[in-house]
Amino acid sequence: MKFQRPSFLYPLFSEITLIPGIGPKTFKLLESKIGKKVIDLLFHLPHTVINRLDNLDLKHCPTNSIITKKILITKHISNFYNSKRPYKLIGHCENFEIEIKNFVQVCPKEMINKLRNPITFKSKIKEVS
Repeated sequence: MKFQRPSFLYPLFSEITLIPGIGPKTFKLLESKIGKKVIDLLFHLPHTVINRLDNLDLKHCPTNSIITKKILITKHISNFYNSKRPYKLIGHCENFEIEIKNFVQVCPKEMINKLRNPITFKSKIKEVS
């Protein structure tokens, strides 16, 4: 008896390189870690999950965890022209003062214009005090 696969499953058995964005370098990496076929990706389980919901209290967030929070920006401290110092934003969230370091040379104009509205940030917690 010969088993025949349904035609709608054919793309699962094609090579990973048919997925947009996967070129020869990525293919070599995925081939060594996962396999050559698209179906091999289905059996590769993630090792961590990032919670992108704004449902954690800052008081109970562990250090080095990635969180999403709405922060009301109250002050911005620009860096010097062509310096390697980060641009800083000071804001408030849940009765905490938050310092956000931004490693761009100039503060985006849209951030300065939104100083009166809370901005949603996704970032890593470095220190809670």
